[in-house]
Amino acid sequence: MKKNQILPPDDLIVMGRLNRPYGVRGWLKVEVYTEYLDSLLDFSSWWIQKPSSPGIKQGEWILVPVEEGKVYQEGLVVKLEGLSTPEEARLWGRSSVAISRADFPREDEEADIYWIDLIGLTVETVGGEVLGVVDSLLETGAHDVLCVHGKRGEQLIPYTEPFLKQVDTQAKRIIVDWEWVD
Repeated sequence: MKKNQILPPDDLIVMGRLNRPYGVRGWLKVEVYTEYLDSLLDFSSWWIQKPSSPGIKQGEWILVPVEEGKVYQEGLVVKLEGLSTPEEARLWGRSSVAISRADFPREDEEADIYWIDLIGLTVETVGGEVLGVVDSLLETGAHDVLCVHGKRGEQLIPYTEPFLKQVDTQAKRIIVDWEWVD
């Protein structure tokens, strides 16, 4: 496989991992970290961090075009450019797959807020009390939940109305109608 010699962007977000070969033509199974299995197929090339091998240093990110991909059964399978046998594909197993944050779709700046945009934002009550910083999010089925870590420990705050009042990614804060309960 010919590797692309451009430098990776600073805003890479790991969105999956290549696993074992699939079939006899160089396809790979992909472990997907996104909400939808086919989300990675929105991108024609992936940044891949391959374990060390001849010509590639360990930890080095390389840009690899995706020739084909499809959802198969309950997973994602892809054909990367330059791979044509299971033996070649096997060498790429356990590699991280990332996409530049700048390449994420943006149809409406206000409406398109991704989980990654919320991590690290300060959470404040409508009364101005700082509750902490968003550490992660949980998907509960009913709605998403902010995991907020602050001086009083961890709080789980529903990411939905009536609790969510404002998300300002520019100011790096979220305003919620939430009071600390001891």
